[in-house]
Amino acid sequence: TIDSNSNVTPPGHYWVFIVNSNGVPSVGSMISVQRPYQQSTAADGILSIEVERFHDNVAQGGHSWNRTATAGASGTGAQQSLPNNGGQVNTGYSTASPRMDFWVNFTKTGIHHVWARGQAATGSDDSYHFGLDGAEDPNADRIHSFGTTWTWKKTTMDNVDATVNVTSTGLHRVSVWMREDGLILDKLVLTVNAAFVPTGTGPAESAPY
Repeated sequence: TIDSNSNVTPPGHYWVFIVNSNGVPSVGSMISVQRPYQQSTAADGILSIEVERFHDNVAQGGHSWNRTATAGASGTGAQQSLPNNGGQVNTGYSTASPRMDFWVNFTKTGIHHVWARGQAATGSDDSYHFGLDGAEDPNADRIHSFGTTWTWKKTTMDNVDATVNVTSTGLHRVSVWMREDGLILDKLVLTVNAAFVPTGTGPAESAPY
């Protein structure tokens, strides 16, 4: 059991060893200890996530999300879906496409609008899927049309704004999946305010960072 006090167990990576009754340690295993992102309790309910600070990063379908030091990224970098070899996962992506997960403590329920800051070299590298608690969501899939410079987007290929319905406060898992390889993602912003439009590098990263 890991101590819940962040001063005792700061977020980061740790080597874990199990020691038997004879004092012999096991082979070490690296674990990541992270605290969930905290949604703002203010009226807009802003949640701002630096995608390079994922809680889990799962390679699937021969692709993975990789750190990139693309100029102009906020935080400490961005994440790109690689290799960029023309891959596309349009349906069934929850089990066939690389995924990044972010644990979030939601303080608001209801419809949340999904923004992402990203860039793409071409129109064949410019889309991703978003979901909540591991589920594919037709209201938040195929978010696309990022430009060749950093661009905020929330439009899906169905020409509607990407949204998810958060049905309860508390801990939920937010996920992004690759649709087209080559996309570079920098930041995610969720808000309950339909009129909110992020600019520049967006709102400051939400706690715990």
